[in-house]
Amino acid sequence: MWKWAFIGSLLAAACMVPSIALPSDADAPALAAEFETRFGKQAARRWRLLRDAARIEVQERVPGVSELWLLEGGGRIRHLRLYHEARAGIEYDAADLRLLEAVPDWRALGRVVDPARLERLGPPEPAERFARWPARRYARDGQEVVWIPALQLPARIAEGEAVTRLLAVHTPAAAAPWRFTDPGAYRLIDYADLGDMERDPFVMRLLEIDPDAAGVAHHGH
Repeated sequence: MWKWAFIGSLLAAACMVPSIALPSDADAPALAAEFETRFGKQAARRWRLLRDAARIEVQERVPGVSELWLLEGGGRIRHLRLYHEARAGIEYDAADLRLLEAVPDWRALGRVVDPARLERLGPPEPAERFARWPARRYARDGQEVVWIPALQLPARIAEGEAVTRLLAVHTPAAAAPWRFTDPGAYRLIDYADLGDMERDPFVMRLLEIDPDAAGVAHHGH
């Protein structure tokens, strides 16, 4: 799975970043988007981002896993890692995320690219439209981000041999063929209880299924 850590690094920048002005004043609309990430000559992997005002979900960044983030009262964030084959998941509350130093900036999390990264790559220049949406190109030092202000999403991210591109976007999200995962259909285990469940068959397999689960996969890359 380490080969796909770059996808996680796209989201890692959303963790522990200060509140800053985004490159556009546009709010992030509710949507569902599909991306493709390719590393050199390796086979490309497709993954999906779904977001609305209170939920952000990344599907298939890790095969068979959904990463669901929930915005709750008082600005608290809860995180669920849902394993589809096992129909089970790990639940991280706000205290767990603080302990793991994985508290995300909500506004940045659903945009894939940290807005501060765009500022470092700027100033932008016009780019080819993505479907009907105008785009801007940010590039410097071998890095490139083609940004769609109206969607608050990247159309393309390139760094070295890693290239991620937006394949499709549906707004409103209800028009998409993908749906948010219902955590009520999963057996949820509190992250704080993992240490007391060493004999649980699912927990015993967890590191094999998803070795990043203990530290929240996208943090720390």
